[in-house]
Amino acid sequence: MAVVQFARRAAGDGSPTLNHSTLAFIRDGADTGDRHRLLFSCAANLAEFGCPPALAHALLNEAALDAGLPPSDVRRQIDCGLAKGRAATC
Repeated sequence: MAVVQFARRAAGDGSPTLNHSTLAFIRDGADTGDRHRLLFSCAANLAEFGCPPALAHALLNEAALDAGLPPSDVRRQIDCGLAKGRAATC
């Protein structure tokens, strides 16, 4: 899979790639000190694919809550990350 992502980047076709850190966060969560930043980054990465907010919340919410973030922080970080990711693709 890494070879395919590298080939897409090398080709410069502008298509988004799912970051390894996004997959790792969904699977493993994050440690204290990295949680907010990684959650924001994951949401921004998903927005590059045009991910609907409901799907982004469904994918990221459980891992973020399991990592110890309060629900209000989870919502805010995902929403802000989605907005940042959408702005970057415009």
